[in-house]
Amino acid sequence: MSATTTVGRGSVFAFLLVICLAPTARAGNVAVVDAGTAGLVSGEPLSPRVLGYSDVDKSHGGAGGWGTNYYDDLNSNGAHDPGEPFGDTADPSWTNATSGTDNSCWMASGCNMLQQLGVISDAAALYNQYALNGVPTTGGTLTWDEGGLQEDVIQYWMSQNPTVAAGMTVEIHWRSSTVHYTDGMYAWEDWNPRTEVAAYLAAGWQVGLGMWPLSFDGTNYWHSGGHALTIQTIGAGATFSCTDSDRDADFSATGDVNTYTDATRGPTAFAGHNYYAWYNDFYDGDIDYYPVGDVGYIIAIIPEPASIAITALGAVLILRPRRRIRIR
Repeated sequence: MSATTTVGRGSVFAFLLVICLAPTARAGNVAVVDAGTAGLVSGEPLSPRVLGYSDVDKSHGGAGGWGTNYYDDLNSNGAHDPGEPFGDTADPSWTNATSGTDNSCWMASGCNMLQQLGVISDAAALYNQYALNGVPTTGGTLTWDEGGLQEDVIQYWMSQNPTVAAGMTVEIHWRSSTVHYTDGMYAWEDWNPRTEVAAYLAAGWQVGLGMWPLSFDGTNYWHSGGHALTIQTIGAGATFSCTDSDRDADFSATGDVNTYTDATRGPTAFAGHNYYAWYNDFYDGDIDYYPVGDVGYIIAIIPEPASIAITALGAVLILRPRRRIRIR
């Protein structure tokens, strides 16, 4: 990492999980002092680990492994449609066995969050139901082969369970800023995502996030693809723990909870605002190398009764116990 990092204006940021983003060059125009290794998070209070955590994993015991499912493409359209049988191994009885990429991390994470919240008892069963029959969204009904967001799962479940949903609060945050660091990290405007997620967890909220890997061609960085995780705790050092639909265990450990190294930047002053970045080593196991997971989407949910004080730039926001979708 260089001694200085440039922050600049880029193309308008849009958030998508799993669906690839078009490569866009990152050009900057304002040089700011970078914290370098001091940018690694340290000394923040440890948030408590979620009790009774949920870890829904993609099907991976058969021929398809983690990233591929098979389905009976009954209408021969090359896509999994709601109701078409699927699995990680093709069934000999199927008439048109076809393979497809499993992009359901967002679906698994959303189901995890609902179970950890205590409003469902079997996240895996809900995941299997939604993966087979789909989650209706404004963009169509999504099954396991399409990208989405945890909010798609949660809002659909709430629409089907209005009595319980009436006491739920949902907070959604994403980076609306077009400011970024020239090594590809997008910045959050006037909001420190890692610190705020720790506050959510400490107050009993369930939290999921979306992140994007960075690609680099020797000249330009860009974001492509994406992944969803269910956060379990923010570490006191430069780590966080999560459950991950794409892994049974850490790189060097056993168990269902994964711990990744993370890093932050900021506050970085630019054009009258403070900017922050949060990223992690999910994609390659080493925070010092690219691509890394650049966090760009956060969703938090809590049941009634609930209140939490979130401090951002000295202002205290009190969230009250009611169903609400708040977009940041």
